[in-house]
Amino acid sequence: MYTQSFDQSFDGHYKALQSEIRHELLDLSSDELNDPDVEGLVEKLYSRHAIQPVGIDPSISIEKKLRTSNEVVPSNRRGEIYSGEGDVEYEHEYLKVMIPVTGVNALRQHRHLRTTQHSLSWNPDDFDIEGSYVTGEFCIKGYNHHPAEEAIVKQYETQKGRIFDWLRWLSADIEKGNATLKNWIRSAVVAQKNERADRESRTGSLMSKLG
Repeated sequence: MYTQSFDQSFDGHYKALQSEIRHELLDLSSDELNDPDVEGLVEKLYSRHAIQPVGIDPSISIEKKLRTSNEVVPSNRRGEIYSGEGDVEYEHEYLKVMIPVTGVNALRQHRHLRTTQHSLSWNPDDFDIEGSYVTGEFCIKGYNHHPAEEAIVKQYETQKGRIFDWLRWLSADIEKGNATLKNWIRSAVVAQKNERADRESRTGSLMSKLG
């Protein structure tokens, strides 16, 4: 069983974005904040902070690659009768599953975030990002490891399914988080406009009374 090693959740990341946006609103000039085009300001802030959607790219085929590697097998892995023969080199063969994705830049930037749904039996840290693909690799031939073709096919489908699951969970959290963020930005803009107008009104009233 793997221990998840994510820095934080998507929920925590979006809360941090809200804090950043709140400071940006405070720094806006009165002219910028009083612009009647509220949706324009909302879109500007949203496009700056929303996470790019991530998903499987249906326009590109899934790829598979074989890789061979000569690896040292320590004598203690070969049993007592070989302990005096020292380490040996043995050819290993690996099958790599390559799933094409959209939003690869966002995926690289946010892959450390914990999704709402996740598995306790495997970890997305086992996957790599190569170009516009998420890849997963497993051994199909090694020292004392010679699985049947049926077992290799089953492991391939398992690995592919895990990558699919991870991308689906990422996509769902990003879609939900972005929608929530946009609604929050709209509310925050209106609240800041009202607060700024109220403050300027009270300041104007005070200054007029001071003469």
